Amino acid sequence: MRKIIPILVFVLLIFSCTKENKPTILSSMQEVDTVCMKHSLLSEVRKYMRENSDAQCYLLKSTGMHREKPNRGLYEDVENEIFMLVTVDKGSIANEGEFRASALYPGRYFMLDGKIVFLSSDADVIMDQNKLKKDYLDKVKEEGIGLNMRFLLVSYYSDSCVVVDDPFVDESIMNINPPKKNRVSFVAPTIK
Repeated sequence: MRKIIPILVFVLLIFSCTKENKPTILSSMQEVDTVCMKHSLLSEVRKYMRENSDAQCYLLKSTGMHREKPNRGLYEDVENEIFMLVTVDKGSIANEGEFRASALYPGRYFMLDGKIVFLSSDADVIMDQNKLKKDYLDKVKEEGIGLNMRFLLVSYYSDSCVVVDDPFVDESIMNINPPKKNRVSFVAPTIK
């Protein structure tokens, strides 16, 4: 019995020390582990980064546009989403402006080949934009990157990502809205 206790303590110490403590690069943003991401998407992002190697920061954002599965017309059969990948500078995220990539500062990011890829989503609206803005502006270049966009069609259910033409001018890409029949009207609760 006396031999088992020191061995048990030693094993517990080893397992308690295995967690990797990486320093946080952007304190107000959540870092996403690329191990959980689709390999095809990461491959396309790497290609884009090689072509735009002057930039240190990039933005990956859903366009809100989808492409239907061929020969199907129902919303439930949409199995893809189109994302915009763009280089960013200090003016890329703003409340207004012709050359902005987003109106909200992103709340998540991932590191790829030593560079930062910000992930923008609709959920960023619930985050403290002042904190996100500070971290964002600390990392991006002053200006001069320009909007060199690439559009990626990402499959929901498979590891598939392909480059597509600009969805805002390509009529073969459809903008699908959720069916209105399933929407529930929202009534704010009253305070008594």
